[in-house]
Amino acid sequence: MSFLNPWFLIGALSLVIPVIVHLVRRERARRTPFPSLLFLRQIPQKSVRRRRLRHLLLLVMRCLALLLLVLAFARPFTPELAETGTAERGRNLVIVLDTSYSMQYGDRFDRARREARSVIASAHPEDRIALMTFSEGYELVRPLSEHHEPLLSDLNEIRPTLRATDYGQALRGAESVLAEAEGRENVIVLISDFQASGWDRTRDPFPLNGRLIPIDVARDESTNLACTDIGLSPVVYAPKYEESLLVKITNFSDQRQSTRVRLWLNGHPIGEHRLELDARASRVVEFTGFALLEGSNRGIIEIDDDALSVDNRFFFVIEKADPLAVLGLESMRGESFYLEQALAVSRNHPYALLVKPAGRASPADLERANIVILNDVPQMSEAMISRLTRWVERGGGLLVALGRRVTAKTFNRAFARLSPARLEGRVGPNRAFELLAQFDARHPIFAPFAGPRSGNFSQVRFYGHIRAAAKEASTVLAHLSSGDPLLVEQSLGRGRVVLFTSSLDTSWNDLPLSPMYVPLIHQLLGSLHPVDMRGWYVLGEAIRIPQATSQMPVPVDTPSERRLQPGDGLSPDGTVFVAGEQGFYRLRTDEGERYIAVNVDVRESNLQKLNVEELVTAFGGPSEAPTERREAISSSSLTEERPRGRTFEWPLLVAAIVLFIAEGMGAKWLRERTTASDSSILEAKPGAAISSRAL
Repeated sequence: MSFLNPWFLIGALSLVIPVIVHLVRRERARRTPFPSLLFLRQIPQKSVRRRRLRHLLLLVMRCLALLLLVLAFARPFTPELAETGTAERGRNLVIVLDTSYSMQYGDRFDRARREARSVIASAHPEDRIALMTFSEGYELVRPLSEHHEPLLSDLNEIRPTLRATDYGQALRGAESVLAEAEGRENVIVLISDFQASGWDRTRDPFPLNGRLIPIDVARDESTNLACTDIGLSPVVYAPKYEESLLVKITNFSDQRQSTRVRLWLNGHPIGEHRLELDARASRVVEFTGFALLEGSNRGIIEIDDDALSVDNRFFFVIEKADPLAVLGLESMRGESFYLEQALAVSRNHPYALLVKPAGRASPADLERANIVILNDVPQMSEAMISRLTRWVERGGGLLVALGRRVTAKTFNRAFARLSPARLEGRVGPNRAFELLAQFDARHPIFAPFAGPRSGNFSQVRFYGHIRAAAKEASTVLAHLSSGDPLLVEQSLGRGRVVLFTSSLDTSWNDLPLSPMYVPLIHQLLGSLHPVDMRGWYVLGEAIRIPQATSQMPVPVDTPSERRLQPGDGLSPDGTVFVAGEQGFYRLRTDEGERYIAVNVDVRESNLQKLNVEELVTAFGGPSEAPTERREAISSSSLTEERPRGRTFEWPLLVAAIVLFIAEGMGAKWLRERTTASDSSILEAKPGAAISSRAL
C-alpha cells in the first residue's frame, strides 16, 4: 500500500493528545453535605477498576478515530488492485509540465509537481508514461516507459525557467512522442497555469492523436506589477544623460496597486518615484540628468517585490562613447555650412566633424576617420584616391555629394572604382523643379520616414542634379520625378559608398531648409557606419558579439559568472551567442569590458487566464458539457481518467466519523450513569462535606 499524500502521516503525532488528556485529567468528585455518615456504604475497589477500564475503551476509540482520519487525508491506495477501464496493455500517458516563469508565482510550481506525482501514482502498472517540460519550446525529460519510479526523481530535478509560454509548441512536442507509440489509448495531461498570452489563436490548431486533459494549478486570483518597457538612447556621447529615460510600469491585476520605482546605475542608487496604478493600467516615470562613466554603464529599473519577482527588475546598458570621427572634404570653404549645422543639433550629437579642403587632407586624417564626406569635390590626387579606396575596403563609409563644381568627365576618370554610378551629364539648375518621387522604405536610411507621421519629402524641391547610370552591383535607393537616380549605394570590400546626385547645400535644392534635412543626414551617416548597440535584449535572442571573428573570438561571461563555450549557447565560430540568463553578460574586448543586458519576455508577466475549454476544443478535444470540463481542469486530479477502486480515503473517513459518534455516545452514557450513582448518596450531616471517591 502506498499513499498519495504521505506528508499527512505526520498528523499521526496527534494521537498523543487524547492519551495526555486521559492521564492528566482527573474527575473531581462533587462535594455533597451529609447530615450523618450512618447511611453511607463503602464502594468495592473492583467497581472502580471496571469504571477505569471503560475509560480506556473510550481512549482507544478516540485514538483509532484520529488515526483513521489521518490515513484518510494521506489517501492510501493499492495499485495492484486497480482497474484501468481500458485494455490490459495500458495507456500511453504524456505528462506535459509548464516550466515558464509565470509558474514561479506563489506556489504554483509546487502544486504542478504534486499534480504530476498524483497522476503517476494513479497510473496502472501497465501504463507507459512520458514526461515533458515546456515554455517557448519543449524538452522530453523521459520517453514513454512502464517504469514509473524514475519519473518521480525527474520531477524533483525540474525547475521553472525564465522563458515565456507557448501551448502550441507543448502540444506539438506531445504529438511527436505519441506518434511513435501505437496500439494503445493516448492521453496528454497538460499541467499549467493557462495564461492567455501563451496561446496564439492565429495559428492553425491541429487535431491531437489522443485525449487532452488539462490540470489548472492557478486557482488563486493573481496580482502582478512589472516593468514592461523603457525608452532610452543606448549610446551617449555627452558626460551626462541629458535626455529622458522613460520607464513604463504596468499593473496586470484587477485591483489598484502601489509601488516604488528605483533607478540603479553601476550599482549605485540614482533616483526613486512612488506610483499608484489603477487596475489593468500603465504609467510612465522619467529619470534624467545623471552622470555616466566611460564605456558600458549598467542600469537596473527595480520595483517592489510581489508574488512574481522575476519581472520586477529590468536591465539595460548605456554606452558612453566618443563621437564618430567624420572627415568632410570640400572644394571651397563654406560649402559644408549646412552639413556642420546638421551634425551639431544637440549636445549628444554622435559625430565629430572635421572639415578640410580636399587638397589638404593627410593620410593621418583619413586613418582617424570613421566616415568621409566628399562634398562637391570634382577630383583628388591619385595617391589620395588610392588610399581612400583601400580605406573603404577595410570597412570605411564614404558619402559622395555632387554639386556645381563636379563635371561628369572629370569625376568618372578620378572616381571610376569608388563611385557606385557613372555620371552622364548635368541637369539644371532650372526654374522648373523636380520632387523626390520614390524611395526604398525598407532600407535603413528611409525606414524612419516610411510611416504617415514620420516626415514628408514632397515639399523638397530639386532644381539641379547630375544624371547618373547605376552600376550593375549598385542599388538605387531613391528616384526623382524624372526617373533619374537621386541616391545610389554600393558595397566595396567591407565598406560602403553612397552617391547623392544633388548638392548638400542650397545651390541645387532647398533640402537644407526643410525639416527633413537633419534626420536624413543622420540616417545617411548611420548607414555608412552602423553603431550596433542596443539597450537590452530578450531571453532567447541570438546576439552578435562586437569585434568577434572566427580567428579572434571574444570571451563572454554569463550573469552567473560562467564562461560560454561552443555548444553551450555560443556558436561554433564564437561570433554569436543565444541569451539564456537574465542580467548582464560581460564581454572582454580589446577596448575593455563591455556589457549586454538581457531581460525576460514581459508578455509572460500578464497572468490573465485563457478559456481552457476553448483551448481543448481547438485541439480536437471531446465535446463535453461545461460542468464536466470544469471538473477536468480542477487541480485535484484526473477525475475521469483516474481508475476507480484503488483509493480508500472515503471509507476511512466514514469509519472515523462513526467512531467519533460512538465515542461521543459512550461518553454521554458514562456521564449519565455516574450522575445517577452520585445522586443515590444521602447527606451525612449538616455542614459536612466529603468526597465519595475518597470512600
